[in-house]
Amino acid sequence: MRRPSGHSAATFLIIHWQRRSLQLVGRPPKHPGRSVHVRSAALKEDWFMKTSTLFAIGMMGILPAISNAQVESNALVITSPANGTVVAPGQIITVSVTINSGTYPNGIGILGGEAGGPAVMLPPVSGTSPLSFSVTIPANAFPGKFTISAAGDDSSSGVLQTSYDVTLDVERTDSPVSLRVDPPSMHFQHVGQSLPLNITGVYADGSWHGLTRSSLLQMTSSNTAIATVTNNSIKAVSPGNATIQVSYGSLTASVPIYVPPVAPCAVCK
Repeated sequence: MRRPSGHSAATFLIIHWQRRSLQLVGRPPKHPGRSVHVRSAALKEDWFMKTSTLFAIGMMGILPAISNAQVESNALVITSPANGTVVAPGQIITVSVTINSGTYPNGIGILGGEAGGPAVMLPPVSGTSPLSFSVTIPANAFPGKFTISAAGDDSSSGVLQTSYDVTLDVERTDSPVSLRVDPPSMHFQHVGQSLPLNITGVYADGSWHGLTRSSLLQMTSSNTAIATVTNNSIKAVSPGNATIQVSYGSLTASVPIYVPPVAPCAVCK
């Protein structure tokens, strides 16, 4: 896909990713963070991350008019923090970026965020590799995965170089006093159906925070022959009753589920 004349590189890349994402998920969500009808949660997250990241890049001004493509490679590498590092909302972390190849007259910037949640972007800086950035995890970041990457326009190749993502684990330092499950019970329509189960923590100050994506949250099925758990998705496997056990620290909750018998054939040939 070539950039049409009259469009800046930033505008071109945003339009390109939006078109690709719209083809995948049908339409962008009007209200980030609210549930939308898309083909899968992974595609929804892909839409959020790519469009918001490229918009941020364009706003930071690190894309001059020569960029025609985005390349994810080891030209830029985030050497610290490591994948899986646990951080807290509001925490300041140091991000180190090594430049392995390329020329970046406009500097290197840092981008970060989560699907439907707050994002961070640090304006590009120039200097000798490795570069060091102070990044503040948003105070309202959701518990769970928070992805950061480095980006810069490589004048030697005419492309936007982005590092491979580093995924952090955001977890609150305080604990909820109770859990809320949504829905409180599940009645499937048929075998093979999958439904989401969302968990919210209620804290001592009265605030609510989503815990569905937290690595500290555990969900298990009392009978995997009837229902299975994948992340926060519950799938009906066979008719019967079972219970989804939810735990977060010392807190627990139970969600009863029912899968109906296979309906008799109305018209069989």
